[in-house]
Amino acid sequence: MEGPGCLLERFEKSHRLLIQALMSGSTGATLALKVLQRSRGSFNWGGLVSTLTREEPCLEGEAHSLAVKPLVCLFPVAFKRNLLAFLHRTHATVPRDCLLDLVRSFQQDPKSDSWVQALLGVLNRDLESGDTAASIQLTSECQQRVKLLSEKIRAGSGPGGRWMGYFNAHSENYRKRKSDTVGLTQGSASDSEDGGSQSKKQKVTHAGDTAVDCGTEEKAAEEILDGPVLDEGLGGAGDCGLLGGLMASGESEKLQPSLASVSVVSEGQGTSKTGSVGELPDRIRSYVPKLRELLESDMEKSEPGSSEDLQVLNECDPAQVELLCSVLRLSEVPEQVLPQFCTVLLALSPDLSCSTAAELARSLFLSKVLSLTEPASRFLMTAVTSFCSHYPRPSCCSLIGPILQARFTGSVQMELVCRLIEDCLDPEHYVLVFGQVLCVPWREEVLSVIHTLLDRKVALSPDQFEQFIDRLSQQAAHFSKSMKFAKLVLAVLTKHQSSVTVTHKNTLACSIALNETFLKKCLEAALKRIAAV
Repeated sequence: MEGPGCLLERFEKSHRLLIQALMSGSTGATLALKVLQRSRGSFNWGGLVSTLTREEPCLEGEAHSLAVKPLVCLFPVAFKRNLLAFLHRTHATVPRDCLLDLVRSFQQDPKSDSWVQALLGVLNRDLESGDTAASIQLTSECQQRVKLLSEKIRAGSGPGGRWMGYFNAHSENYRKRKSDTVGLTQGSASDSEDGGSQSKKQKVTHAGDTAVDCGTEEKAAEEILDGPVLDEGLGGAGDCGLLGGLMASGESEKLQPSLASVSVVSEGQGTSKTGSVGELPDRIRSYVPKLRELLESDMEKSEPGSSEDLQVLNECDPAQVELLCSVLRLSEVPEQVLPQFCTVLLALSPDLSCSTAAELARSLFLSKVLSLTEPASRFLMTAVTSFCSHYPRPSCCSLIGPILQARFTGSVQMELVCRLIEDCLDPEHYVLVFGQVLCVPWREEVLSVIHTLLDRKVALSPDQFEQFIDRLSQQAAHFSKSMKFAKLVLAVLTKHQSSVTVTHKNTLACSIALNETFLKKCLEAALKRIAAV
């Protein structure tokens, strides 16, 4: 019997774009709706449903027993959820007999996901009542909240209503922030070196003020609505024909707010707040001149007892360490001084606490790494690798994580991260970095980091591997022409084949079907070898 094949090729060419959209992760239903809206003429629902409900042979369970199921049951769970959500939104235009055939096909899969079962119940209610609003069942409490919300919207829709006041205030605040930003930009152009540093601090403060303004506006909106606002999850965006255009237009704007904090960190030279030396306790403040002198001196020729002044770091709480790093301007320490300074830091006994080491890694290295436009200097690499080797976990949290999350990092930064993974981290830290990779948007540069982790044979839990396979499925359309992505899938099929289940094989088959590189045949062969085991 044929192993897990290319499910996409079972469909007519006119239906494949819609199926690709439904396989695009958490935003698949929305993308499929856009594909349907852009299709010209009447859509052939009968042909699509007949293919989805066609019985196909498959291997079932751990014993790999032969079974026959509708094709729709062989797709990943994410596809099934998207398909049912899509049908719920378009059921008024879909022939009733087509919907009934699909519902019967879904019911032939007794092990279906609980969320799929819930969506199937919604679709059944759609079939029972042609009215979409009548098919939505609300509790009495929810009905009361909807009624109250409707009254508030009607009361605030007039010229002097609260809604108009909220949007007018929002527009006024936007214009004010825009003019303030222009003023800051013009002012920073004529500043001296010290003034430039002050301008960067002003930007951080200004960003904080903006966050307060936004928080006030959100609070006002919540007061009007008297309830939380739901938002759609993030999904991959890419440029892959019509589907890529739809994804890029709908998702690229959503990624910017979630990473705003990283840009603030880079403008602030790696520190999130500024303060004066007067805010430190007297005992710690007395060490500031000595530590400044140590940073400005030749440490190789300094007096033996001078490095003991750094022991004050062990007496500080996290907030004091952050303030001390800001006062000492550790982010501005020249790269040539970093190796000697790190040697002194790493010689301290006892070792620094995790929170102190994390703050030092952020202050000393983050802004320098984020601003790189060419490979790191020998001084910077020596300092970073020595510190990361001695304090791997703090470095993962405060250095590697923010680099992965930063919006404008390139191959230079990711090469440094790969070097740190190979030279400084232990297997337990590979898992920590892999978890960070799963939480950031994927780009070509990030794929290099994932490939490095797979080469180090990172030990993933079943949960993490499941998330990873789902993410590969979501990004397959975006990286359809990427050699790095193809090599990544090949690494999964060759180095982690023992973790691949029957469900994963179907998911990976769909991802491979979208691949357009010359490695596609190799990927299909590797998948068949796993299926034969």
